[in-house]
Amino acid sequence: MQSVPVDDFAWSNRQLLAGEILHVPSVADLPPEADAERREFQLQQILSVVAVPVGYRGSTIGFLGFDSVREEKTWYEESIQLLRLVGTVFANAMEHQRAQAIQVGQNEYLELLATGGEFSETLHTLVRIIEEQWPGMLGLVLLLDEDRRHLHLGASVSLPQEYVESIEGLEIGPRVGSCGTASYLGRRVIVQDIATDDRWADLRELALTHGLRACWSEPVFSPAGDVVGTFAMYYRQPRAPTRAELRTIETAAHLVGVAVEHKQAQEALRESQRRLTTLISNLPGMAYHCRNDSSWTMEFVSEGALELTSYPPQALIGNREISYAGLIHEDDRDAVWAEVQAALKESRPYQLTYRLVTPVGEKWVWEQGRGVVGPRDRVVALEGFCTDITERVMAQRNLEQRVEERTNELSTLLEVSHNVSSTLELNPLLDLILDQLRSVVDYTGASVLTLKDGYLSVQAYRGPIPQEQVLALRFPLESAHVNRQVIEERLPLVIPDVLDDTPLAHKFRQTAGDQLESVFGYVRSWLGVPLTVKGAVIGMLTLDHSQPDFFMAQRADLVLTFANHVAVAVDNARLYAQAEESAVVAERSRLARDLHDAVTQTLFSASLIAEVLPRLWDRNPNEGRRRLAELRELTRGALAEMRTLLLELRPAALEEANLRDLLHQLAESITGRARVPVALEVEGECDLEVEVKIALYRIAQEALNNVAKHSAASAATMRLICRPGQVELSVCDDGLGFDPDSRPLNSLGLGIMRERAEAIGAALTLDSQPGCGTRITVLWRISGR
Repeated sequence: MQSVPVDDFAWSNRQLLAGEILHVPSVADLPPEADAERREFQLQQILSVVAVPVGYRGSTIGFLGFDSVREEKTWYEESIQLLRLVGTVFANAMEHQRAQAIQVGQNEYLELLATGGEFSETLHTLVRIIEEQWPGMLGLVLLLDEDRRHLHLGASVSLPQEYVESIEGLEIGPRVGSCGTASYLGRRVIVQDIATDDRWADLRELALTHGLRACWSEPVFSPAGDVVGTFAMYYRQPRAPTRAELRTIETAAHLVGVAVEHKQAQEALRESQRRLTTLISNLPGMAYHCRNDSSWTMEFVSEGALELTSYPPQALIGNREISYAGLIHEDDRDAVWAEVQAALKESRPYQLTYRLVTPVGEKWVWEQGRGVVGPRDRVVALEGFCTDITERVMAQRNLEQRVEERTNELSTLLEVSHNVSSTLELNPLLDLILDQLRSVVDYTGASVLTLKDGYLSVQAYRGPIPQEQVLALRFPLESAHVNRQVIEERLPLVIPDVLDDTPLAHKFRQTAGDQLESVFGYVRSWLGVPLTVKGAVIGMLTLDHSQPDFFMAQRADLVLTFANHVAVAVDNARLYAQAEESAVVAERSRLARDLHDAVTQTLFSASLIAEVLPRLWDRNPNEGRRRLAELRELTRGALAEMRTLLLELRPAALEEANLRDLLHQLAESITGRARVPVALEVEGECDLEVEVKIALYRIAQEALNNVAKHSAASAATMRLICRPGQVELSVCDDGLGFDPDSRPLNSLGLGIMRERAEAIGAALTLDSQPGCGTRITVLWRISGR
């Protein structure tokens, strides 16, 4: 009865599968529904049959029996019980063997997973192992694709190939066979008879064509709980699964899930490794893993080592050709070692900047890394990254150099600007500017030329040609071709090499003429910039150098800035000369007015009195004596006025004179000029600083001028009181007086007098009333300063 389909012996198998004993003393007496069994038994000449079901854990897994071919036989109950006992022993032994085989198969499967077997091979091995433990079972693994809607072949060993190919890409749904339905619902689907189950309506003909009658499908889940596929057990006869088979299909589905998870993990790992490899290979530098030894022995370096060190990775690993420490600049090795060890001691990352000496030259490197800690918290290795920062370091150095140069340029320009604003002597100033220019723009020769009446004249020069020879140069602009171009275009002009075959070089040689080799033979590079003030070109600044291509266009802007200061200096000197000339003219005019208004009129009056005095004396001696006294007063006043004018012409004399003498001379001057007697009273001795003495003198002078011009006074008194630590000066008259509140503060020279008093820290007071005269007092104290 081996390999006979269950359905062929439906009557007997129904009893056995139900756990009942099959006892047939006479095959001839079998009921009509057992015709199949009768025909088979008679064919084999079997007269009697007894069989007991062999069960395991409540499920029938087979049967054990006897038959008789010689005679009909009835078996006693003791024999049947003995047969049942033997069946139980057989069942236990078979299940133990099967369990051992399944365990061996699982171990084989898991070992295949652990050793990194190919995914398809792993799944096929699983199906083969399960089929070997369950003879007659046909296993199938289907996997969902990324859209989670279609099933694709994962593994099949014994199923017909044509059937497997027919269900490739099967779309899941609630009534799509066992696997499609299990994937859709996410739960186990048991179909005992494909011929009658509605879930196989669309696939029934395909399955029956290939002799498939039962199919049990278990969904495969991911760790996240998503369905990723199914494991199915097919049979060629309708049947329900035993408990053991259900456990097997559940275990198989779990193992498929483990394989899928392992595959996804391996793919993720490979993708991660690919990305890491791509990232490391594209990094602008070298990643490394090395020992913490004095050689920095490399155990891994990325491909970036070749570009960074000019050595391939294999040359550095294990110090095969050279150690990494051997590449570090000898002046930096100790510092690198000390910094790394300090960072490891403090359990922190390290960042380093140092130099490498490579076959192609010296490079600056930036490195960041940290220690790899092993058992017992000991550093077992270093991992990090190095990158070439040579360009950045050079750029930083160039920037620092440029900042230093720019700072020097600005400092020099500031000093030049200060000199221009504080110095009015042109020639020393131009020499100083040329010397300062050399500190920021080197030159062999430099000259400042001014333009006047169509001629250029050299005002200052620094260079190899004798000074007196250059300073004597004066030549027409019309014949100086390159100079004319600078002045006409009002732009800097650079000739990189005066010996080149260029239009500008030709112009320079044409301008130099016969002196090109004798005087200007050292010149190879030339730079000219205009001197411009208020839109007008007043000359030019030229630089030359003995090296060709020395002056570049970018330096012309800096030279132009210096040229602007030179232009200001030249213009300041011109304006100062004009101002001096105007001041001389103005001073001469003032002296002429003062001589006319004071001394001339006084002398004229004196001459009239002197002319009539003889005749007047003869007629009236008393009147004659009075007129003689008046004449003496006029001549003394004129003399005092002349002395005052001489003081204005000689300021040094004003500074050297005593204040008492200055006030006495001032009093006589006003008395003689205005015919107003001015009395001087002095108390104590005044030893004053020059600026205090001059300020008090000017205040007294302004006050007495007011007395002479505005007071209509008959007399005035000037009093000077000198005490320790203070001086008091007052000027009072008996004139008309005025109301101070009705007069502007700056009228009558009061504003000037107040400013002079404030300049020395003195206090000025004014006391006046209409009809009561005027009194001006200045009080100066040493503490007031």
